[in-house]
Amino acid sequence: MIQGKAQKRQVNPETLRKDWMNLGLSSGLFSLVAKKTMPRKALGKYENRLSRLTVNQVKIFGHIVVNCDSEIRVKQLAHDLDITPAAASQAIDRLVSVGMVERKQDSSDRRSFIITISRQGHEILDEYREMSNRLLSEIYGEIDVTPEELAAFSKVMAAIHGSLRARWAAYLKEKDGK
Repeated sequence: MIQGKAQKRQVNPETLRKDWMNLGLSSGLFSLVAKKTMPRKALGKYENRLSRLTVNQVKIFGHIVVNCDSEIRVKQLAHDLDITPAAASQAIDRLVSVGMVERKQDSSDRRSFIITISRQGHEILDEYREMSNRLLSEIYGEIDVTPEELAAFSKVMAAIHGSLRARWAAYLKEKDGK
């Protein structure tokens, strides 16, 4: 056996989550954590509400989380995800009903709303991060790769993710031009 493979590896969970995001599997990871596929109840007091979210609702919440440092409006969210404003609004309604996001009226445009993560949404994210860190650490601990191989994997996935993001931005730009 190659030296280093026999030891249980400790990998930064944030790096692991970025790998999953780069793979486009972050909503699947959230679903895995939120839908009781782990031996004990997932996400504690939030589990019942979260287990009923659709993949699109999780994807929209993820987009809000990634862009939480800017003001997100339903119209922009729909554009960014290439869905109809009605579909985005419907998903936001569901996320508001389970307490994950808040919808605040835009003071500069009374017809528009700004979507933010609620206090409860932040609590859910913290609990999710803790659980996903454990799950990802277990997964990476079970596979037979060296730390160098994991680092190479992360680097390749970041490059692929960057390329896909650029292609998506180009697609949206082309679509908007038509």
